[in-house]
Amino acid sequence: MIITGLNKIPLAVSDSTQHYLKNLVEQLAVTDGTVVVAAAQTHGRGMAGASWESEPGKNLLFSFIRYPAFLPVKNFFLLNKYVSLAVWDAMQHFLPGHVVSIKWPNDIYVDNLKICGMLIENSIMGECFQYSVSGIGLNVNQTEFSPVLPNPVSMKLITGKDYNLDEVLEYLCLRLDARFEQLLNQKRVLNFDYLSHLFKVNEWAEYEHYQTIIKAKIIGVNRYGMLQLMQKGGKRMECDMKTIKFILNKA
Repeated sequence: MIITGLNKIPLAVSDSTQHYLKNLVEQLAVTDGTVVVAAAQTHGRGMAGASWESEPGKNLLFSFIRYPAFLPVKNFFLLNKYVSLAVWDAMQHFLPGHVVSIKWPNDIYVDNLKICGMLIENSIMGECFQYSVSGIGLNVNQTEFSPVLPNPVSMKLITGKDYNLDEVLEYLCLRLDARFEQLLNQKRVLNFDYLSHLFKVNEWAEYEHYQTIIKAKIIGVNRYGMLQLMQKGGKRMECDMKTIKFILNKA
C-alpha cells in the first residue's frame, strides 16, 4: 500500500522541513505519510543539533510523518532501523556495485563516505506514539562541499550522473513503506538487516570513549539504541552518542 509521499507539500525554501512538519501536525490533522520537501533549507538539522549543509536545488531535503500507534514505546529504536534501512535499500538500487552501510545510529555511508543524514523525532503520550516525524538529507547532485565537513559524498560524485530528484524521492518513499510494513510482523528482519549493514560491524576500529582512544569492535545495538562494543581482552560495553565517537579518516 502506498502511504509515504501520497500527500506531498513542496516548498521552495524552508527553515527546516522537520520544523515545518512538526508545527503543522500541532495545528491540524496531517495525513499519514505526508511528505514535506524543500528545494533549500536555511536551518537544516541533523543528529545532536548538528547543522546540515545543502546546495539549493541539488539534493533531497524532506521530512515525513507516520503514526505507529501499534508499536510499543519501548521499541522506539525500530523506527530508526526501518528509516535507515529504507535509505540503505535506495542507495543499493541507485548505486550498484558500491558498499552501502549504516553508521550508527542512522547515517548512510557509501564506500566509507557520508551520503545521508537523518533526524527522527517522536511524540509520545503515555505508552503510545502520537506520531513520528523523520527528516532526511540525501546528497544527490551536489559536487562541492565545505572543507570543514569530514567525509561528504553525493550520488553524482560517485557515478558522474545527474539524478532526477523526484524519481529518487519516489523510490525512497516506496522503500519507506516496505520497511514500515516490517514493523508490523517482521521485526526480526529489521533487526537482522540493520545489524548486518552497520558500518564497522565486527571490525576492530578506534573510537573515542570519554576522551580516551580505545580499540573495539561493534557487536550489536540494544533495544534502546545503545551501541554494543567489545574491546580487546573481551570487555563489553554499551554506549550512547554522548559517550562514544567514531574516529574517521578524512577523505
